[in-house]
Amino acid sequence: MQNCADCGISTENIVLDYSKVIERKNQTIEKLKKGIELALKNSKVTVVKAEAQLINTNTIKADDVEYNCEKVICATGSSPRLVKGLEFDHEFLLSSDDILNMDKLPQSILIIGSGAIGIEWARIMSNFGVETTVVELAPHLLPLADIEVSKRIERIFKTRKIKFYTETSVEKVDYDAFLVHVADISCIDDTARRISRFMEKAHKEAKDWEVFVPLEILRQREATQNIFTIVMSSIAGISLLVGGIGIMNIMLANVYERKKEIGTRRALGALKSDIILQFLLETVFLTTVGGLAGVGLGVGIAFAVTFFAVWPVVFSTSAIILSLAISAITGIVFGTYPAWKAAQQNPIDVLRSE
Repeated sequence: MQNCADCGISTENIVLDYSKVIERKNQTIEKLKKGIELALKNSKVTVVKAEAQLINTNTIKADDVEYNCEKVICATGSSPRLVKGLEFDHEFLLSSDDILNMDKLPQSILIIGSGAIGIEWARIMSNFGVETTVVELAPHLLPLADIEVSKRIERIFKTRKIKFYTETSVEKVDYDAFLVHVADISCIDDTARRISRFMEKAHKEAKDWEVFVPLEILRQREATQNIFTIVMSSIAGISLLVGGIGIMNIMLANVYERKKEIGTRRALGALKSDIILQFLLETVFLTTVGGLAGVGLGVGIAFAVTFFAVWPVVFSTSAIILSLAISAITGIVFGTYPAWKAAQQNPIDVLRSE
């Protein structure tokens, strides 16, 4: 799927739903389980679901019942090995069984050990788009395999950008502090309560944790942002007023310079409304061009800030449209008086003076 474009196949809007993957996995397991149970039942095999103990070479004890047998096959399966200092909490430190029951994928994962299970999970998680890192104590990945196989796995991991560190041990995992970012400020209190409930379950024996919510800092930041918005709005308003007065003076001077044109148009039958519309359109065009220049300058400055200060800048189409609309309205407001002044010119007096 990742390289299908090279074959001329276009795939768009493909999304991985990990919960559906787990759901299908559970359905498949249940189907296989029922099939095996039915096969055992049809073969008249007695199934005892209990913890068993081998008494001697021919006797097994389960639920205080002894079963005599001629041969014993031990096929108990396997379970994740517990490592001192890396005890599973089933939330942050996961076993290979816990991964099978996750309802969503993490952004990144660290896999300790590069045995068959570790290598397989590293490949799966990488294919699912999870940032994957593998730590192995031995000099090579997959240490129980032949060296050629290990080197082949390492080359594949490098190609797929799966990070791995060999001859590296993990003594303990220490996560004394978690920094949680909340996108919506209104969700902070609810998020803090959820984290507190989780920590109470995870640390039942002793309350050796604390949830710190810097609401005062957030409120101060919001107040500062509001003040900044008011100051910038005031500066913008004063700039519009000064610019509007300047445009009005320019258009009044324009009216004085174009008296002959106005008189000629009036003498040829142009109405006062035609003169007003003409000068208003000219004023709006002038202010809109100025607005476009301002938007271009603002975008350029924003890109410069992003490049030099590495600050993310977000552009809003609605804000750009609003700024151009305000520019046009400014032209209408401050261009009305010059347009009205032009329309009041008496064509006889204007032409006689010329």
